[in-house]
Amino acid sequence: MEDSKKCLPVIFLKRLEVLDKMVREIIRTETFIRQLSKLDKSYLDRIEKLVIRIIQNSEVGKPMRFDRKGTRELYLKPFRLSYAYDKEKDILYFLAICHKDEQ
Repeated sequence: MEDSKKCLPVIFLKRLEVLDKMVREIIRTETFIRQLSKLDKSYLDRIEKLVIRIIQNSEVGKPMRFDRKGTRELYLKPFRLSYAYDKEKDILYFLAICHKDEQ
């Protein structure tokens, strides 16, 4: 996980370290990190706010159905932030940031 933190802004990481205490563990997939590193700083600030909202209340996103059952999404025009929360293990997974037109 140390390698994955290198591409994230320092401020973003400091805030996540504080929020990590709200859930037992936060896992960022390679896809999520790769997509995050390609985004403009203006999007990173908005994504950071969404991540904080998700950590504070894991049921804030829209629940997905069918193939993606068990995951949730939050809309960040023109992107969607996809995540999953395992209540039993108290683990939050950030899966991907997808452009709305590419889904």
